[in-house]
Amino acid sequence: MSKNKKLSIIIPVYNVEMYIERCIKSLIEQLQDVKFTGEVIVVNDGSRDQSVKKIQESWDYKLSWPLIIINQANSGVGSARNKGLSISEGEYIAFIDPDDWVMDKYIGTFQEKVLNKNNDVTIFSYTQKYSDENIIIREKNNFNMNCFYDNSVWNKFYRSDFLKLNNIEFISSKVPFEDVGFIIQVFTKTDNVFHIDLPLYCYDNSRINSTMNSLSEEKLLDMVLVIHHALSRININNLNETKVNELKYMIAWHVLARHIPKYIKLYKFNIFRITKNSHEYFKRVLLLLSENSINNPFNNKILEDDSAKYFITKLGKNHVNKLKMFYSGNIFKVIIFVFKYILFKMAKRGKGND
Repeated sequence: MSKNKKLSIIIPVYNVEMYIERCIKSLIEQLQDVKFTGEVIVVNDGSRDQSVKKIQESWDYKLSWPLIIINQANSGVGSARNKGLSISEGEYIAFIDPDDWVMDKYIGTFQEKVLNKNNDVTIFSYTQKYSDENIIIREKNNFNMNCFYDNSVWNKFYRSDFLKLNNIEFISSKVPFEDVGFIIQVFTKTDNVFHIDLPLYCYDNSRINSTMNSLSEEKLLDMVLVIHHALSRININNLNETKVNELKYMIAWHVLARHIPKYIKLYKFNIFRITKNSHEYFKRVLLLLSENSINNPFNNKILEDDSAKYFITKLGKNHVNKLKMFYSGNIFKVIIFVFKYILFKMAKRGKGND
């Protein structure tokens, strides 16, 4: 069915009055002479500050694109994005976080390289902003499988009918890492992916109080809930062997490997707590996988080959054994891992690669 609007941009908002104007203005500047129709959907997730007022004051109501503001009780970013999806009318969907902004070629590139191409997902590069530097993150595409990509939802355009046909949505609970579950659903259900090697988005990693910079033991365990939700929406029996291996790789990467530095940071090198709590997390993940007829994700040739170099870049050589070592529950093995991990990170910094 033909859709009247070509692009729906969904922005979940919660207490971001200090940043939201920057986000909105980065869009307005590109919508002045846009040649296609679209909409900007703001879902106010129970903000208690002046976020909505600042959005209304910043918006240019002369634009052809409507600004749609939906208010809901505070339910979490996943719920807010789902609400936006449920009312969206665009042929394509994009997500923007309210404390980030889009680069000046975001809309133009969508029109030139995405619109009318009928790809289920289009992935683009982005800039990661730290307090003292900006780093361009390019999605590697020198391999065939789509499962290796960054778990962020905002550096992608999605075909709306693809999401709806496959019933893909976010976990609605107020938990972090909701992006991971969404991305796992996406890449187990399509290979129709296009890549744009151009940074179109700026992710602000400098905010001290952002979700990813304010982790706790409870939040780290919430990843299990996210994966449970994702697996409940995937029929494992319908996946071929390649897709099962890709799923296992995504879990090994996004759910296990990327949690290692979080545990080390959270417990400030308290080896006993790192060992105890990371092992408990690992047991819960493996139990969840077993209940869904998925065997050990470390038993995976894609992981062993690591053609994208994600694991080798983060952990160095023998990455599979290091993963097993960290989640073993053996305090002496964890001590060895942490020691090697620190040395590896120091060596990378010394070479200017971190």
